[in-house]
Amino acid sequence: GERLLSLVNDLLDLSKLEAGRVVLDMKTNNLLTIIEDVISEFKIISKENKIGIKVNLKTANTDFYFDHKKIEQVIRNLISNAIKFTPPNGIITITIDNHNMITGKSPRSTPSRDAIMCSISDTGVGIPEDELESIFDKFIQSSKTNAGSGGTGLGLAICDHIIRAHSGTIKAENNPDRGACFSFSLWK
Repeated sequence: GERLLSLVNDLLDLSKLEAGRVVLDMKTNNLLTIIEDVISEFKIISKENKIGIKVNLKTANTDFYFDHKKIEQVIRNLISNAIKFTPPNGIITITIDNHNMITGKSPRSTPSRDAIMCSISDTGVGIPEDELESIFDKFIQSSKTNAGSGGTGLGLAICDHIIRAHSGTIKAENNPDRGACFSFSLWK
């Protein structure tokens, strides 16, 4: 029943986001505080699975303008996925850093603005290179992780829509040694 309710809620969220019917409640919020709150939600499950979670803060100012609930939803989804796909004794690293984000489609013709980047990196199985772009599509799961994960393939699509609604960017890449890293950037 809980899984079905979660699926229905994800479908409703995604349909609202796709239709542009979500009104963002934009206020100045602290990204670090939200990350710490979400980490505390996963404290028991990460401890049971012997997965360490650490925060690497590379900027002093983590206050900026965004919708608290929506960005919290993105962080919760990304940390949940990292825990789901990190083996015991693995580590999840969340890095917050300053970033310059291009304001238009062409890096050569448009200026950049100060942004903040949040990266959630794990030591799991990673994502096949040919799936890095499609991983944000609806009902898509990595061929390395779709067996028995319990996911619906909607979480990353929702994250993508939320970040784009904030005029930000989100991407997935593989770590050089092992695991995946999901990063999103938002204008300050």
